[in-house]
Amino acid sequence: MSQVVLYTTSTCSYCRQVKQYLDGKGVSYLEKNVGIDPVFAAEMVQRSGQQGVPVTVIENEVIVGFNQAALAQAILKLKAYSGNGFKLGAKVADAAQVLVGQGKTARDGAIVGTITPNSPAEQAGLSEGDVIIGLGSYTVRNVSDLQKALAALSNLPIAGLAGVAGLAFWRDGQRHQAKLPLR
Repeated sequence: MSQVVLYTTSTCSYCRQVKQYLDGKGVSYLEKNVGIDPVFAAEMVQRSGQQGVPVTVIENEVIVGFNQAALAQAILKLKAYSGNGFKLGAKVADAAQVLVGQGKTARDGAIVGTITPNSPAEQAGLSEGDVIIGLGSYTVRNVSDLQKALAALSNLPIAGLAGVAGLAFWRDGQRHQAKLPLR
């Protein structure tokens, strides 16, 4: 199943804008015309609570209308975590928010959660609770920075990177370095 679903009608000008935007970003999508198929219309309402189009669903994130900023952010996440670029293979969250929620001192970075077996994160030696603070030449202050670094690395020729990127992270109060395989 496509990771991007776009609910449209044949006459919707905003739907055409969303399609042009996704096409321009190289994002493939499954278009479901709710004006032709009532099953698609019911599915759209169930997923989004909306009866108007366009509705774009990117990895379960629902975007109503032609909201370019929301589309850009969702596409960045999609490329960072779903194979349209380099995958980290771990769930991450903003470290400052998580640490404060745990009653600990806030720290910039992206805190690592569940790690997918055999993923680049596992191969780099990351563990749950590690706080990523750097990737390649990028400083990572939060999840958005990590997503941007992963997306930027996916646009570089792999030969120039020798297939790995430097990774800096905190574990148990100590700074560590590792190599993240880029695949």
